[in-house]
Amino acid sequence: MEIHDGINEEDRMSQLPDSVLAMILSYLPTREAVRTSVISTRWRNLLNSPTSLVLDAHNMLDTNKYSDMNVSQMSVWERSIVRMKRTVEIMDVVCFYLESVKEVQKIEKLRVHFTFENIYASKLNSWIGFALERKVEEIDLCLLDDNYFSAPSEGVYVFPCDLLVGILSLKRMRLAYCVLAPGPQLSIFSGFSTLKNLELTKVDLGSDDQLQNLLWNCHDIEFLSLNMCWHLHYLIIECPICQKLKYLNVSDCPHLRTIELKGLNVETLEYKGRFVWFKFDDTPRLRTVFTGLNDWRISSGHIWPLCTLPVDLPQVETLFLECTCYMAAAVCVPRFSNLRHLIILKRHKHEQNISWIASILKAFPRLQKLELHLGMDSCVGEELRGRNWPPRCQHNHLKEVLISGMKGQSSEIEIATYLLMNATSLQIMEMDPRPRVYLGNGKWHQLGPYGIWPRTGRNMVEHSLRQHAGAAVQLFFL
Repeated sequence: MEIHDGINEEDRMSQLPDSVLAMILSYLPTREAVRTSVISTRWRNLLNSPTSLVLDAHNMLDTNKYSDMNVSQMSVWERSIVRMKRTVEIMDVVCFYLESVKEVQKIEKLRVHFTFENIYASKLNSWIGFALERKVEEIDLCLLDDNYFSAPSEGVYVFPCDLLVGILSLKRMRLAYCVLAPGPQLSIFSGFSTLKNLELTKVDLGSDDQLQNLLWNCHDIEFLSLNMCWHLHYLIIECPICQKLKYLNVSDCPHLRTIELKGLNVETLEYKGRFVWFKFDDTPRLRTVFTGLNDWRISSGHIWPLCTLPVDLPQVETLFLECTCYMAAAVCVPRFSNLRHLIILKRHKHEQNISWIASILKAFPRLQKLELHLGMDSCVGEELRGRNWPPRCQHNHLKEVLISGMKGQSSEIEIATYLLMNATSLQIMEMDPRPRVYLGNGKWHQLGPYGIWPRTGRNMVEHSLRQHAGAAVQLFFL
């Protein structure tokens, strides 16, 4: 054993403060962290004072025990037996673990990602109660994990709303694959009074009235996301509820018919899904909207909801437009007088012309920034030379253009060239081969380049565009 300047080379970990050691332990699966408790009493004490409870298969079970099973060859009965054994095992491990940390005074986060059926509701309820007693601030439940044993066979878990009554610590909640519906004994639900962030995915809301009951006392909520939620027909949020709401996301709720916002300070609305009626009344801060275009909407004779947004929300300045349609149909886009920032996420596989570029410039006369994000399977036409170009459409406000997901196709060059020739105030054009996937709420995930770009695409695009770029335009090729 070597000693330098009084420090044991083999015991450098002991020189770290408790806060750093606790952080290291938080990155280990719980079953592995437990093994470190044999190292020293200090490590054992840190393990018994967690700030987060992460109760899922990865952390609580030996996943190798099930990874070698050929589940696809099992019968339905055999799968149900394995699923039951797995569930019982994780419940036993979690209960043993919670008993070992029962002296902890404060829990910041509870995370449970595991398939739970309602017959085991009492166990999960006790875990939630354990965290609530310790003033937990975040609850994250995803009750259908990603494996062959996932599908519940004994009913979906019903979240215990009654446990939240009188709780003043809860700030964030994410629920997936469960029922969230206050019972009749909670006619006025107050459990969300301190909640700031609520995300629901594939949650059964019971009824419109029960959702209204949930939201009635959400005085502090700022972020609300409803993704593929059931039994939601009319989403009505109006003063005085949710007065601090800034972000609202509604995606693919199958029964939804109407979204009505009245007297709110909401700033961003993101909607994906079937046709619904929008009703906006006194929402002056709503300046960012995400919506989509698809072939079904085009074939129905109008581009919804673009056809109504300029009238309903004339103050909108930023528009995210996810296009899974033939883009030439965008010639019908109405005029947005105040829009400054347009983000187009293109998700169409079929070849098409570039006439939509001219219609975009006409529809958004005050546009200052244009982003075109091409998906990995999108196509704007491989070879367009010799075809009729759209007429010139001079634009005096567009200053910045970003095109991501570039492959080096000639059609992409044509789009960029048309913008260089018509955007008289253009200052920056950036060409990025890396596709970007929009995650919501202004967040993106960036992929690696593909196609011919790494080999020849970049040089070909740069050579072509520099011939058309004016002296005032900065071109960037990544």
